[in-house]
Amino acid sequence: MIITTANVDEIILGSVGATTQEQTPCGQTITRGVWALATSAQFRVSTSGFGGEAPSSPVVTWTVAGTVLTGDQGVVDVPFDDAEFEVEYTIDPVSFELTLSTGHGGERYNADVVATANLGTQMASASAVFQSRGFYEGYTPEDDTILSDCLASIFDRANIRHLAPRFRIPFPQPPRFEVDLWRDRTLALLHDLRLDTTTTRAVESLVLLQAPPEIVPGTDAPSHVSTTLVALLKVGIDFSVPEADLRQWLNNRKFTPYPSLAKALLKLLEGKHLRHPVFIDVIVFNYEHTPGVSSPRNVSDVKSGKLRAAVLAGYNTRNGATARDFQSLVEQE
Repeated sequence: MIITTANVDEIILGSVGATTQEQTPCGQTITRGVWALATSAQFRVSTSGFGGEAPSSPVVTWTVAGTVLTGDQGVVDVPFDDAEFEVEYTIDPVSFELTLSTGHGGERYNADVVATANLGTQMASASAVFQSRGFYEGYTPEDDTILSDCLASIFDRANIRHLAPRFRIPFPQPPRFEVDLWRDRTLALLHDLRLDTTTTRAVESLVLLQAPPEIVPGTDAPSHVSTTLVALLKVGIDFSVPEADLRQWLNNRKFTPYPSLAKALLKLLEGKHLRHPVFIDVIVFNYEHTPGVSSPRNVSDVKSGKLRAAVLAGYNTRNGATARDFQSLVEQE
């Protein structure tokens, strides 16, 4: 016995709070906001092993959030996280297809759905989940289309239109920490393509539009860690360690050298970028294991010659290169 979820529909009822107008690199105005949603979904059941067609077909009973549904339509209460939500339902009397709809917009919860098929002494059941997102942050589907078309037109000029979908944020939008990871990885991929400056800046603008920099609670400013990560990725420095670990290190000047070395690297590469990426964790390891240096806690403690050598060693190891001087690794923006 199998339950298939079909025709999931999310209708935008309106914005929650203020919206902001933004401009794409292609010149269109789009609107960002938090959008309230009403959700509906259909659940279809297929059975086997019950002995053929009607009148020998099984009878299907639906249960939602532990409540058995009765009649062809009605409302069922769904408890979730110390609250209770009303879900409207209809059941097709012939196909037993179940349709669930949120009673109100802007409500976020999940409800377990169970179908039980009975025919004489035979019984089978299957389960699924009805998900009401309630709201999301971002753009309307119409503005998402504008963003997609703008991105496609930019990549058309670079003759690599097939790459455009890789620079669109997944929908529905993932959790905040995954958005940050998607943004940083996508920017790294963009700069690894080595496109012309105009194309790079246009695509970068679209990436940042879709996933704006992380906001520190209680402020309106981007997190300095996120700003540093994006700046490093722009100049060709990424990482091989878990992002969560790197963020902690970049935020811990007292016990790690990462804040000082990151600033020193950005100063060293100001107006330039590496031809091929290098891991910052490898650069830090190489620097700290260089004879005659100590783990820096201030930018002024960083020895620029030793830092260049650490970057050079990391570049050659990762890229299978045999470069002998730092200047051969970089090119002007």
